[in-house]
Amino acid sequence: MHHYLFFLIIILIPSSLFGFNRTKTCLSTDEHAERLAAQAKSNAPTCRGNAVGTDFQWKSNKLTYKLHTLGISQFPGEQGRLRLLEEMQLSFEPWMDVDCSSLRFDFGGTTASFGHKIDEVNWIGFYDTQPWPWSESVVAITVVTTLPNGEIIDSDIEINASNNTIGFDGAPLDFDLRNLLTHEIGHFIGLDHSEVFDATMEFETRKGQIKKRDLDPDDVAGVCEIFPNDFVSVDPDDSGCCSTLRSRQKQTGWVLFSFLFIISIRNRFKR
Repeated sequence: MHHYLFFLIIILIPSSLFGFNRTKTCLSTDEHAERLAAQAKSNAPTCRGNAVGTDFQWKSNKLTYKLHTLGISQFPGEQGRLRLLEEMQLSFEPWMDVDCSSLRFDFGGTTASFGHKIDEVNWIGFYDTQPWPWSESVVAITVVTTLPNGEIIDSDIEINASNNTIGFDGAPLDFDLRNLLTHEIGHFIGLDHSEVFDATMEFETRKGQIKKRDLDPDDVAGVCEIFPNDFVSVDPDDSGCCSTLRSRQKQTGWVLFSFLFIISIRNRFKR
């Protein structure tokens, strides 16, 4: 009598090979619950009724950012300023160094623009001598402003240097600047928090961490979906659609949506 041993191999194929999430104008109750369960936290509001959220999207794949003129007192003098500029620009490079994406960033110099206003100037600023307007546990935050259709018109990155030491080299007591900025730039372009632990867009950060400097395949998939190689930039039409849309919203009582994305230290890191 022959005995046969059979092996049953079950291959589980997830519905999505990646865990990245695009930021939306709103999330359904089920989507909020799913994000919470996966620890991919989002600050998008809950959709009303049967409304469906719209993905955030820039109209162009060539984006300009500026640095606030005050810089940061933790990096004094010309040498400190140059190092700050170098680290800042290095933070944008991983998002551009992706074969399947057409996204490009340009450094537009410095700007005096600061604070919570919609001026269509995309800036990076350090709350250093100024009071930090958010919770002290928040290390960095990106404020993204969209029209109701999801079009991003303003994106500002704010760093909490009032309550934290910001560093360049992953020192154990510092928050690494490039680690912070690379994550925040993901929000800048329209990505929400990821469910993948090793992803740059994963929610948590800590002192001395540098792993978010380099994109995970999950982050690459996200930027390539938003800015594929065949991305077509949409220019304002002859009627001046962008300014007209903004003006019309004020006149009709529509609201520009501002979303705050927070990197914070988990409670277990606090005494």
